[in-house]
Amino acid sequence: MKVKVVKLEELELRCSNCGSVIRYSPGDKTAVCPNCGTVNEIHYSDEKLERAWEEKDLLQELHKLSAQQLEREDKQVVKCSACGAEVEFDRPVISAECHYCGSPIVLSPDQIPRPIKPQGIVPFAITKKQAAEQYSQWARKRWFAPNKFRHYARAPRNLTALYMPYWTYDATTITRYRGQRGDYYYVTETYYENGEQKTRERREIRWTPVSGTVRVDFDDVLVPATQNVSYFPDADSFDLGEMKPYDARLLSGFYSEAYTVDLDKGFEIAKNIMDVSIRQEIRRDIGGDEQRINWYETKYSGLTYKHILLPVYHSVYKYKDKEYPFVINGQTGKVYGKYPISFWKILWVILLVLLIALLIYVGAEYNFDFVQFWHDLFGQAMILAPFSDFARIVV
Repeated sequence: MKVKVVKLEELELRCSNCGSVIRYSPGDKTAVCPNCGTVNEIHYSDEKLERAWEEKDLLQELHKLSAQQLEREDKQVVKCSACGAEVEFDRPVISAECHYCGSPIVLSPDQIPRPIKPQGIVPFAITKKQAAEQYSQWARKRWFAPNKFRHYARAPRNLTALYMPYWTYDATTITRYRGQRGDYYYVTETYYENGEQKTRERREIRWTPVSGTVRVDFDDVLVPATQNVSYFPDADSFDLGEMKPYDARLLSGFYSEAYTVDLDKGFEIAKNIMDVSIRQEIRRDIGGDEQRINWYETKYSGLTYKHILLPVYHSVYKYKDKEYPFVINGQTGKVYGKYPISFWKILWVILLVLLIALLIYVGAEYNFDFVQFWHDLFGQAMILAPFSDFARIVV
């Protein structure tokens, strides 16, 4: 088992007033000193901002990576610059906290144990308290969840703030296809009902062979670069326009891991995402009322990528020996995840629906005369007259 020991470099994590370690304050463009309260402004030059948005050549990078002999460390040991302790992590991290003194641990780009370094960060825009409130609101709307779950959601515990590694991919795609276009038309047919001749319209489909070429351009297709989280926010729920350059001050106080999904594997996932849009464009190009795609072939060009970090709050709710993971978008507060289902609530809904259906049926057929309905159903009468009178009054 290979273990790498990393000694932290002195990054821009010190207060400009007293020299204490500062932490980024979600939602602000500042890092607040917990010791003296000094607000340390975070500014970026235009050059740094452009570097965060730089599109890198995908094929060139893949070729370079294939020529390298890369070894991955199974564990990572980081020497805390505050207390000097060696902190061990079971997977390579970019930022964390010291297990002994609680000081922020942030690696410089050169120390990150991956050949590709993150270039941009979308900062946290909501606090942990705000994220918990968003989760509570989401949980209260899960009507079929057990009451214990909804009670837990009032104050969710163990929310972890982390920056999740992502790949973004740009591409221009040209796709040739063959298929069939289906157009509706109607024919009149004659039929007999109770000895009476009638006519009706029957819909048919006329299929016509078609072929063609479509072009679809993709910009910033987001792919999670980690397998250590069960749920991921929707890619389009992030506003990448708020992205900043890789900055130790934005990572201070937050946990983030190095990517575990390699660049080439991420591109295969991105192609599957692109394929959905390509098929939609093919169907639009075919036109008609229905479409069949018999064959298509896509060529990719202008391939570029970025490696970025996106903010999420993550936790797991345990209920009856089962785990229900969830994540909260650290920028928008949108919640994604699983939740347990109450058997009894489902049962009560089914019984209520059956009761309503019964009332509708008895009302239509028997004018809410449940005595007659019961007699017809079971062949004997019971004392249901009061209920019949009540049903007529209420309904």
